[in-house]
Amino acid sequence: MKKYLFIVIGLVCVGMFLGCPQPTSTSTTYTLTPGTLSNGTMTPATATTVNAGTATAIKATPSSGYVFSSWSASPAANATFGSTTSASTTVTLTGNATITPTFSIATVTYTLTPGSPSNGTMTPAAATTVNAGAATTITATANSGYSFSSWSASPAANATFTSSTSASTTVVLSGNATITPTFAPSVIPVTGITITPGTPTAGNVNLQKTYWIIHTQGATLQLTTTITPSNATNKTVTWSVSSNTSSTDVTVDSSGLITVSSTASFTAATIYTITATANDESGITATFIVNVPTPS
Repeated sequence: MKKYLFIVIGLVCVGMFLGCPQPTSTSTTYTLTPGTLSNGTMTPATATTVNAGTATAIKATPSSGYVFSSWSASPAANATFGSTTSASTTVTLTGNATITPTFSIATVTYTLTPGSPSNGTMTPAAATTVNAGAATTITATANSGYSFSSWSASPAANATFTSSTSASTTVVLSGNATITPTFAPSVIPVTGITITPGTPTAGNVNLQKTYWIIHTQGATLQLTTTITPSNATNKTVTWSVSSNTSSTDVTVDSSGLITVSSTASFTAATIYTITATANDESGITATFIVNVPTPS
C-alpha cells in the first residue's frame, strides 16, 4: 500500500514539472463609457475597461465660456464618485456605467463703481459686483435744494440705463463702469406777480394802485414787483408796454420805470398797458395801466 501511495505522489510531482495546467485567479472588470458631452470634454475620452472596486481617475474640461457643474452616471447605482462636484475626481464601478460631466454657462461679472456726485448720494454707495446682462437697481437721492437730473457712465459704452433721467432705475453692464448721478438746483416756479407803483412825479395813482392817470410830459413812475412764492428759483421779470393806439409816448425800462415822453403830444386818449412777465418760463404775468386822457 505504501508503495502505491509513493507512485501516485510521484506521478503528481512529475505532472507539475511537465507543465500540467495550474489554477489561476480572475478579477471582475466593467466598462466605463464616456457620455455624450456638450460644452466640454472628459478623460478618459473613450470606453475604458476598469477593475471592479478600483477607483478610476476622471477629469472634466469645460469649453471656453463654460464651467464644470457635476458628474452623473447611468445607471446611477453602478458608480460611486469621489466627488460629484469636482472636475477632477475618481469613480468606482460596480457594473458597466456611462459617466457624463455636465457643464453650465460661466457667469461673467463686472464691477459697478459709484462716482463722486455733488449735491446728492446714490445707492449702491460702494463698489458692487454684478452679473453681466443682469439689471441692477440704482437710486439717486438729492440733497435739500437740489433735484436729480440724469445718470452717466464711464465708459459710456459699458452701461445701458433703463432711463437715464429717472432717479430710481436699473442699469445693465457689459464691462466695468463708474455710474454717477447728476443733481441740479431745484426749480421753484413763479405762481404770482404783484405790481406796486411808487410815487409819481406828476399825475395820480388810483387808490387800488392799478393805474396811473397822467397828462404831464416827462413824468415818471417807478414800478416794483413782489414774486410769489418768495423762494421762487428765478424772481426776475421782463417789462413791456403796449397801447390801444400807435402812440409810443409812454415807455418802460428794464427796471420797471415808466416815463412819459418829454415831447408827448396828448392829441388822443390812450391807454397803455405795462406788463411784467416772469422769466422762469412759468408764463405768469401782471399788468398796470397808464391812462393818458384827451386834453380838456
